[in-house]
Amino acid sequence: MAKQHTESAFEATIEGHLLAHRWVQGSADSYRRDLGFDSSELLAFIHGTQ
Repeated sequence: MAKQHTESAFEATIEGHLLAHRWVQGSADSYRRDLGFDSSELLAFIHGTQ
């Protein structure tokens, strides 16, 4: 039987590819919608580059 093409299957494929190529999955809990960024990722970037 052929694999069904769905939005969730597409999302899983893209996410799997990104994770396999050093992308780090974030947490929705630290994402600041009002500011448009992930506060923990921003702080980690600043600490790692300063």
